[in-house]
Amino acid sequence: MTILVKSEDDVKCGVQTASPDRTQSRKRLRIESEEATATLGEDKKKLKLLKNPKIKDANAARLGLDEDTLAARLKPVGLDVYPVPMDQADASVPGSREFFSHHFGGAPQGTCRSSGKKFLKDHPEARRRDFISLKLTWNPHAPSIPGAPGLYFGAGAEDDWTEDMSPLSMLIFLGSSQWLYLGEYKMGKTAPLTTREWKAQSQLMKSTWTAQTVEGEESYHRHDRIGIHLRKQLGRKPTNEEFRAAAADKDNQFLTVTAKDVEHEYDVGNFQVNIWTMKCVGYDEEIQQTVLDKFDAFDAEIKAKRAEAKRLEKIAGKSKVKKEGRLKPKKEEQVEDLGPRKRPGASKKRKRSDEDSDTESDGSGEGERTHVVGGYTARPSTRNPRPNAVRKRP
Repeated sequence: MTILVKSEDDVKCGVQTASPDRTQSRKRLRIESEEATATLGEDKKKLKLLKNPKIKDANAARLGLDEDTLAARLKPVGLDVYPVPMDQADASVPGSREFFSHHFGGAPQGTCRSSGKKFLKDHPEARRRDFISLKLTWNPHAPSIPGAPGLYFGAGAEDDWTEDMSPLSMLIFLGSSQWLYLGEYKMGKTAPLTTREWKAQSQLMKSTWTAQTVEGEESYHRHDRIGIHLRKQLGRKPTNEEFRAAAADKDNQFLTVTAKDVEHEYDVGNFQVNIWTMKCVGYDEEIQQTVLDKFDAFDAEIKAKRAEAKRLEKIAGKSKVKKEGRLKPKKEEQVEDLGPRKRPGASKKRKRSDEDSDTESDGSGEGERTHVVGGYTARPSTRNPRPNAVRKRP
C-alpha cells in the first residue's frame, strides 16, 4: 500500500496518511449517506402529505407500518400524487355507497364490486366499472386523498390480479355514509410482511387481522381454522387425507380455534399478510361530476324515506304497546282473592273486610307495560377483506 508521508516526524511517531483512493472512497460513501438521509427525509415529508385530515381514525394510525418500511414498500410506485384534473374542493366531495351503487352498479357492500349484467342491461348508456372500496381500519396505508399512492393488504381473491388488468375505481371511507372517489388505480404485487415486521406491529393490528379467522363465517375462514386445528392437534402439518377427513365434517365449524392460535400462525410464518401497491393512473371525471350534480338530491330523498319509515314504525310500535296494555292484566289482577268459602246453609252475607276486597285497577298497566322497539338491527357484512393467509396447503 502506498503511504503518503508528510514529514519524518510523522514516520517516527508511526502516523500514516490515507491513500488518495481510500480518501475518495470515504468521501463518496459520505455523500451517498447524506443523499440517502436527505431522500429519506423528503420521503417522510411526502408521506405526511398523503394523509387525509378528514379521516379521524385514531386506530388506523396504530395499525400501520413504520415510516421506513412504508417508504420502502411504496418505492416501486413512488410517492408523487397523480394530477387530478378537477378543483381540489370539488374532488373532495364524498358520496355514499348507495349512491355509487345506484348510479354505477355493483353491490353497496363488499370490498371489490363490479357493474352487474342487470345494471348494464337496464342502463345501456353506462359502461362496466370495477370498484374497490377500502377502510383504513383494515388498510391503514390505502390511498386517502385523490391521486395518492398507497398499499393494499390483500385478501385471497386478489391473488389473481395481474399487471395487465383494468384499473380499479377507488373509494375510501371517510365516515358514516361518506365515501370519496380517489381515481383509477393499478395494483402491483410487492413483498408480504415478514415475520419480523408482523411481530413489530401493534397488538391492535394483530387483533384486527386474527379476528376474521376466528369469527369469520365464509368457507375460507373455516378452511384456515381446520388447518390451525389439525396442526395444533397433530403437532405437525396434516396430510391431504387428514385435512379432507376433517373438512368432511360439515357440522363442525372449528370455532375452538382462538385468536392466540391464529396469531401464532403469523408468528411462525404459516400465515402472511400479502401487500399490493396502489398507483393512481387516471381520474374518471364523470364519476365525481355525478357526485357533485346528483348526490345532494339523492341523499335528501333517502333521508326522507328513512324518516318516514321510522315514523311509521314508531306509530306501529305505540299501537302495539297500547293494545297489549289493554289486554294484559296487572299482576294484582292475575290472582284474585275470593275470600273464605261460605258455610253450607249460611243465610246471612258476611261483610267484606278491607283484606278481602279486590284490588282496584286504574287501567294504566304500569309495571307490566311491554315496551316494543320499532325497527331492526342490521347484521354486519362478513365480506370484509380478510387477512390473506398464505398458508402451506397440505
